[in-house]
Amino acid sequence: MWRVVADICAVDSYCCQVSWDSLCVGEVASVCGQSCEPDPAECVHDKCDQGGFLDPTCDGCVSQVCDADPFCCETNWDWLCVNEVSSVCSETCN
Repeated sequence: MWRVVADICAVDSYCCQVSWDSLCVGEVASVCGQSCEPDPAECVHDKCDQGGFLDPTCDGCVSQVCDADPFCCETNWDWLCVNEVSSVCSETCN
């Protein structure tokens, strides 16, 4: 991380001397070839297992199931959500 900041400050001193603004954030990609996007969340349990609600960003199929059935990502990932892995995503759970 510090290397990215140093590289950007070397080409745009404003970022380190005055303010780290949206242009500086944009330079993370243009100067350093990196992203400021957070890593996707990890699923707290497998989509084929019942358990607590899942973060829709942890898996593409989980996102599709949550779009179809918000309960799965707001309240609880129950047996209906597990079944929707097949019906919504065409994936198979053992």
